Amino acid sequence: MKKIVFLVLFCITSFVALANGESMSVRVFIPENDGIPTESRKQLEAKVKQIASNYGLVDDILNDRFYLSANVLTTSRDVVPSTPPRVSLKMDVILYFGDVLEGKLFGSLPISVTGVGQNENKACIQAFKQIPTKSKDMASFFEEMEEEVKGYYTQNGNRIIRDAEILVKQGDYEDAVSLLLSVPDFCGDIAVEAHDAALKVYDQMINAEGEALFRKADDLWRVKKDERTAIDVIDILSGINPASTAAPKGQTLVKTMEKYLSTRKATEADRLQKDREFKIKQYEDDLELRRQQLKDQTSIERAKADAMGKAAERVKRIDIKKVTNIIRGWF
Repeated sequence: MKKIVFLVLFCITSFVALANGESMSVRVFIPENDGIPTESRKQLEAKVKQIASNYGLVDDILNDRFYLSANVLTTSRDVVPSTPPRVSLKMDVILYFGDVLEGKLFGSLPISVTGVGQNENKACIQAFKQIPTKSKDMASFFEEMEEEVKGYYTQNGNRIIRDAEILVKQGDYEDAVSLLLSVPDFCGDIAVEAHDAALKVYDQMINAEGEALFRKADDLWRVKKDERTAIDVIDILSGINPASTAAPKGQTLVKTMEKYLSTRKATEADRLQKDREFKIKQYEDDLELRRQQLKDQTSIERAKADAMGKAAERVKRIDIKKVTNIIRGWF
């Protein structure tokens, strides 16, 4: 139940980023740098994420190819004679955008900033706060990066669709959907083709998952019909996407269990009966909430949100050390 509520809330927040329909999935990643204290590096990462958001780049886990990063070069360091003494830093913060899978840097943009603080860390934080989140140079930079990305997908779009088809044949629906949805909206016909394919795969995925969950729940109920089993069955059925073809069958099974158990004589299972009734109420309320959510979303938004909600395993498969070495190679 908690997982379902989390996913619903995740979907709601994701749609804010997806609302413009012209977003592109990227990863914002700032490698560890001996010259930047950990606390100030977090400030830099937050600022870069804000810049990405301002230019339609969504930092999410659908993408494992395109990265936006930053490196810092300290051009001067002075100690300001004050009480207490303060550190003054002049820095060049350089944004980098590239393809880590091919190790290709698309472009970079230098930004000069100054920060003053009681120590090195605080001076860095103050400097990073001065980084603008919008500028004429940034707009030009990200327009150029968009053209680079568009060129990549124009050349490789058909191969991506074929790769997704192979994943589907292997039963790997989630990675297929993520791969197809990684094609940005601004890539024209190939984006339309990829997203149409993603919706078909997504339907296959939620139907296959739903049917598997329904079979598991139905088999469990057939083996043993009691209050405890009913509670376990409802927990299983709660995982079925309301858009799945298995959702109506799940509702029917819940009604069947209710009818069967309501005819039984009261026993020591009274407490479990209350638990079961509470579970059913939760199940029905959650189903209604998720159905309403579906009404408020476009098909592509549903697919994107669900794909991101299930992509935690993709993050685990990323070789951070390799990514770090590639990005440092751009610096």
